[in-house]
Amino acid sequence: MIASSHIHIIGGGLAGSLLSLHLADLGHTVEVFEKRRDLRSASAPGGRSINLAISARGLAALERIGMADDILSITIPMRGRMIHDLDGSTHLQPYSSNPDQFIRSVSRADLNRKLLEASAQYPGIELHFKVNAESVDLHSRTPSYSRSLENGGTESFSASQKPDVIFGADGAGSVLRRAMVEQANLSVDTSFLEHGYRELTIHPNLDGSPKLPIEALHIWPRGGFMLIALPNMDHSFTCTLFMPHSGSVSFEALDRPDAVDSFFQNQFPDVWTLLEGLSEQFSANPTGHLGTVRCPFWNYGGEACLLGDAAHAVVPFFGQGMNCAFEDCTVLRQLLDDLPESWHTALSDFSANRVADAYAIADMAISNYIEMRDLVNDGEYKLRRLLGFELEKRFPDRFIPGYSLVSFHTIPYSEAKARAEEQERLLRDLTAGKKEISEIDWLLAEKLVDQSMPANPR
Repeated sequence: MIASSHIHIIGGGLAGSLLSLHLADLGHTVEVFEKRRDLRSASAPGGRSINLAISARGLAALERIGMADDILSITIPMRGRMIHDLDGSTHLQPYSSNPDQFIRSVSRADLNRKLLEASAQYPGIELHFKVNAESVDLHSRTPSYSRSLENGGTESFSASQKPDVIFGADGAGSVLRRAMVEQANLSVDTSFLEHGYRELTIHPNLDGSPKLPIEALHIWPRGGFMLIALPNMDHSFTCTLFMPHSGSVSFEALDRPDAVDSFFQNQFPDVWTLLEGLSEQFSANPTGHLGTVRCPFWNYGGEACLLGDAAHAVVPFFGQGMNCAFEDCTVLRQLLDDLPESWHTALSDFSANRVADAYAIADMAISNYIEMRDLVNDGEYKLRRLLGFELEKRFPDRFIPGYSLVSFHTIPYSEAKARAEEQERLLRDLTAGKKEISEIDWLLAEKLVDQSMPANPR
């Protein structure tokens, strides 16, 4: 059993603040070091934060510390994808055949604020803001911190106590991960898409009503690029344009206000009329990059460990980046609940358990981008999707669609990926040469499901 320890968490974002609660709940003392200002007393910086979709894995981590209901109060149900065609027509693609299964939109800043408020009130947690980790000496477990001053300068900052364990929850540019690269021979595979993103806002009507149906994730799929919109509690929508950085249709090409206006009028005519001050919004917000970080291990003995984006940054197209980070906390908590002999045992097991799952969701997130921007209006894709829902109804003990396995269940991502790939082969076999669901050979479907689909995980 691990004795009560003093822990440093570098990063007070979503993963770091949630982790602090789990560790303090186990009796450890925790110091959290966040380089940004305190979100509880300042508005969040805009333009670089995609709205989040919280689903089963994230909610399970919150439930474990009794915060699920509190967080649900600041979310909006999104029951499916509302597809917007070029001619202005729309159709809803439900996320599940079960109406009780849906994802929820939540503001990153509001969620982070709630977690920080809980951390600040929890005995054994001390929060430090505007304190940056400059470096970490892994061998001596010695982080070096600096504090930002109001005049723009910095000064050295000393923690109240030397840590027994250091956790890096400091995002894709993690200082702790850099230390592990330099001192522990960690190899990191960082890859960027040729596409980026930029955020815009659809404000509510003057009477406060929403300009779009509120309980949906809206998508304007256009092949090599797309626009999405997620609802906010004030009935505004946060829109995100995803497209190549360069080329004939790209952010690079939208270099003038008239080019931006013409592009939206031609490609997104129904939303063009809803975006007030489009050119001003477009020029005010930066273009973000979309990258994936893969690490073959996450811990340095029992002294240090990565989690969240520091260990496995993923692109946002499956809505699982935050959910995966929260699930990191759940998995680590379960390992600690099992009373390991040492931090070395716990962190080694944590890394061994999670790396394959992180690789799996990284792959699925990239594949889902292609699905969202290219396939949602494809006839063959829609037939396979409809068939997947029907197979789930007919064979509930054998077939759960891949999206549901990831979003509404908590089986390991690697298992969900393997099952989803097998299901996709089955769906393609059953729909080959077919145009309508009525053409499906249900006797063959039952045979193939029985042969290739193991019993559903509980």
